[in-house]
Amino acid sequence: MKNQYVGDVSDYLKYALLRALAGPAERLVVAWMLTLDDERTDGRRLSYLDQPQRYRRLDPVLFDMLNTVVAANTRSVRAVEDAGLLAGSAYVRRILTDDLPGRDEYFNEVWGATSGRTLLFFDPDNGMAVPSVRKGARNSSKYLYWDELKKAYGEGVSLIVYQHFPRRPRHLFLRELAARVHEVTGTTRVLSISTPHVAFIVVPQTDHAPALEERLGGFSGHASPFTTTVASIRTA
Repeated sequence: MKNQYVGDVSDYLKYALLRALAGPAERLVVAWMLTLDDERTDGRRLSYLDQPQRYRRLDPVLFDMLNTVVAANTRSVRAVEDAGLLAGSAYVRRILTDDLPGRDEYFNEVWGATSGRTLLFFDPDNGMAVPSVRKGARNSSKYLYWDELKKAYGEGVSLIVYQHFPRRPRHLFLRELAARVHEVTGTTRVLSISTPHVAFIVVPQTDHAPALEERLGGFSGHASPFTTTVASIRTA
């Protein structure tokens, strides 16, 4: 996640999804996995804010807040936190760097934040780690690594992970990703909701799975004008 992404159309969908999945009994941890802004054009898909008649109905309160933040040029994750739209959430907001000592400090803060919580959202720039980028190497801060996913699931929380799509068939990628999640965590079910551009991978604890699957389906059913696909993959 970068501050320059705040208010982007995918960012809007992300917060709407988190608000739908974090029901009254859940307590969410948001690990922003925040990295420094860059000179790329990512985060500039803002034209949806000029189409309230089409987009606002998904989550009017959220839409209005993001519109205000973008108009005021105060785009940052802290602005999202301060708006209270993810009520009761805990946040890990420090910058995540590529170096291993800094990464260890970051994730020690994540593990401390999960105490007494039920949902943990990871928001890496790219998603799950790829073999070509080892932990501690340049750009490793853009990924969540598989040992970190395993540790997080072992903390007893259900997980949500932002995932950018690589240039390959989406359904095959998601199925392979689900198989790897099962291999690493032992979970018997992996859920996902995806658009043509991004996916959110949901790794529920066994007793959380029915409620999360129901909420995910309900959210997808009214997520127009976004085109979303929900998949529930039994891995055992």
